[in-house]
Amino acid sequence: MPTAVESALVRPRDDWQAFAPGLAILSSRHESQYSRLFRS
Repeated sequence: MPTAVESALVRPRDDWQAFAPGLAILSSRHESQYSRLFRS
């Protein structure tokens, strides 16, 4: 892990990215979620 961190720290900011497939799936589900706003 320390080697991966060191490698990441020397990269330019334009090369930074993340891989979060779970977040993408949850975001897509939330996008089409049924809205119950202002209903009681």
